[in-house]
Amino acid sequence: MSSKLICSQLLLLIAVLITACSNDNGLPKGWTKDVPGRFEGVSPPYREVLEFHTDGTFSHEGYNGSNQLFTESGDWRASSNEFEIDIKPNTEFTELYNPRSRSFSSAGQKFTGYMYWPAWPVPEGTPFSIISASADYEFSLKRQPSR
Repeated sequence: MSSKLICSQLLLLIAVLITACSNDNGLPKGWTKDVPGRFEGVSPPYREVLEFHTDGTFSHEGYNGSNQLFTESGDWRASSNEFEIDIKPNTEFTELYNPRSRSFSSAGQKFTGYMYWPAWPVPEGTPFSIISASADYEFSLKRQPSR
């Protein structure tokens, strides 16, 4: 092997190692501070409200028309290394929309843990405004203005 080929392979290996060890994962810096807020999704007659509080807790409500179906609470967590929001309910978390059947149900599905993904990419310094538990964002919750 020529020394030129060895040098180029060594440089490539160094570049790969630097990239792999880098803390820059392409996520917006400090995105987790943008999590707190009120998010709402509507697909008449269903409405879902999820509010992330600054103290790391959440409240979650579901409605069929004007009838409240449930109210839940618990803790949320977001890591700066992954663009996801983990939900840890006090008891269970209800999903009104079923991505498998692509339909809503007043009974909903119950989970002991749940996860939302913010819509990404977002420009640096711009808070995300949409979250979804569905990978294809077929039903999303949109950030609401502060009250």
